[in-house]
Amino acid sequence: MDRPKCKCKKDNKLPYCSSAEFWIKAIEKKTGEKFQLQVARAIYSTYLEAPVQESQKDAYEKSVEQIVKDLDRTFPGQKHFIRAAGTTGITQLKNLLRATAKRHMASGYVQGMNFIMGVLFLHSCEVVAFWLFDILMSHYGMNKVYGSDLYGLKFHGKMIDLLIQAKYPIIWDKMVLFCSII
Repeated sequence: MDRPKCKCKKDNKLPYCSSAEFWIKAIEKKTGEKFQLQVARAIYSTYLEAPVQESQKDAYEKSVEQIVKDLDRTFPGQKHFIRAAGTTGITQLKNLLRATAKRHMASGYVQGMNFIMGVLFLHSCEVVAFWLFDILMSHYGMNKVYGSDLYGLKFHGKMIDLLIQAKYPIIWDKMVLFCSII
């Protein structure tokens, strides 16, 4: 259960910190499912070890190529993610991203997943980070953000625009003015 050390409080009996514990509780409330580490570990292992179907091999290989490119770009200042003798974090992050690409074959791996997964991994072990990201994809619409048409990204961007316009009209006006100058 090796994981990077974050600055949050950590219960030594758990493979995650207080931030991840908060996320888990919020997800349990939303999904109505209780987090079970052993079940999560088994599911994660299946995706790590499962062979890719022949019809999906090309797409998966492209995902892995992009993962390899993005590994060194992911939090380069975080020593847990630097390729060095004895550093397992980069290998674990690669495993997480590969398993996620297999789990979500419709989108595969898309740039940006590495940073979200990296943050989750900074606060938990591989298994918990995988589970948290999977729930974000499955229950919180992140799969649409990473879809080929970028519908979810456009949708969330529009929602942010509307919220800023409604809650902070002065800032909204300045943003509109700035964007019209560019």
